[in-house]
Amino acid sequence: MSSTRYGVIAGCLTTAVYLVGSGRAFSLDSAITFANFVATPSLREVFGGRTAIEHSMRSQTGINDHVLVSLLSHVIWTATGSHSEWLYRVLPAVAAGIAVGLVCAFLVRRFGLLAGLTATVFMAADPLWVLNSRELRGYSLMVTFVLLATGLLLRRQMTGRQVIAYGALMALAIASHLMAGIVILIHLTYVAVVQRQRVLTLLPAWAGATAVGLAFNFLAIQNALEVLGGLSKGQFQPDAPKEIVLFLLGAPYPLALAFWITMVGVGAITLRHTAWFRAEALMLVALVAVLWLLVHPTWLFARFFLYLVPAAAYLVAAAIRTRPRLAPLVLVGAAFAIAGQAPIYTSDEYAFRQAAGVIEDAHAAGKRACVFDGDSTVILAYARDFTIVDTPAQLPACDLVVITAWNVEPPLLRAAPPLFPHTRLLRAQINTLVLTK
Repeated sequence: MSSTRYGVIAGCLTTAVYLVGSGRAFSLDSAITFANFVATPSLREVFGGRTAIEHSMRSQTGINDHVLVSLLSHVIWTATGSHSEWLYRVLPAVAAGIAVGLVCAFLVRRFGLLAGLTATVFMAADPLWVLNSRELRGYSLMVTFVLLATGLLLRRQMTGRQVIAYGALMALAIASHLMAGIVILIHLTYVAVVQRQRVLTLLPAWAGATAVGLAFNFLAIQNALEVLGGLSKGQFQPDAPKEIVLFLLGAPYPLALAFWITMVGVGAITLRHTAWFRAEALMLVALVAVLWLLVHPTWLFARFFLYLVPAAAYLVAAAIRTRPRLAPLVLVGAAFAIAGQAPIYTSDEYAFRQAAGVIEDAHAAGKRACVFDGDSTVILAYARDFTIVDTPAQLPACDLVVITAWNVEPPLLRAAPPLFPHTRLLRAQINTLVLTK
């Protein structure tokens, strides 16, 4: 069987498995995306022009606008008017399947059947990749476009049309998520080491992709800058580099992490004498160091670097190619990762649908249901008939308060219980609290 057929099979299986449980409620970030950038009256909101609730926490909504997936999902919303969660999870899951299939085909062809398939299992089971490929997020689209662009870049010669196609794919990757712009630095480093004469040829493609990607994200960037007062207003995060590595390689499941980080380390040792690998490793370390120590961005999450999961799969395959007896370690790590994810794979993260039912029942009974400002932009994906509470002084006018328990100001949390002594839990992975008089 050819490597392409293995890739097709791996991609189809991945998509099918990722769609299991796709009817569960949106995650917190996906709910923000759906409410503010998908189920909106015009394209202006899709591109980050404004949020659905103007005075809600716009700094939180801004980073959840993955513009390309918001745009494509908005087309679905406009055509169908559907609130069905599974419909908006199909695109990310299909993109994830394509990405896994591309990686499988390449690694089988490059390193052989055992190494290629084992590394594919690692990627498909990686918890961070699974989590972000099964939600209304742009990460799997970003990685798919990056992989397609990288495939063109790895050709010994590129025609003019291929250079244009490469630039277009990178533009789409950046439109899917702004942090894909880092991949241009990764590609530039590779070309500078392997085929330096191609740098000038590819400069227009890199510049064009950056310009188009930034244009897609312009309003979202502007919104974030207005709210934050700049890109570097966050606090220093001492554990950021460690968390990036750990969550890309199996965290929060320690046994999967232990096996996989060992295999990636073996792969790195295997390639340590390769000039392009040393250059890429140094560039990535320097880049993360600059972001971490100098820029201090408000957010520096591991999921922003998800395109490094296929790179880790490459290292795993390189390790197994030279040490095939280590393949079972990867599979055992995958078994632990799958076992850890299984109990929550099809369940709701938050009780958004139950909360919406409570709000609707209160509205029908002529009562005022209130939601704290930090929760409003999330609940908006499921309900509209509520009052937003910004200060404790507004609480006495409420008949009940729904708390989804994220980003709530402490003064509000302290002021609410004495006024609403009766509590009710809406069960999910993270429970929602309903306070009543």
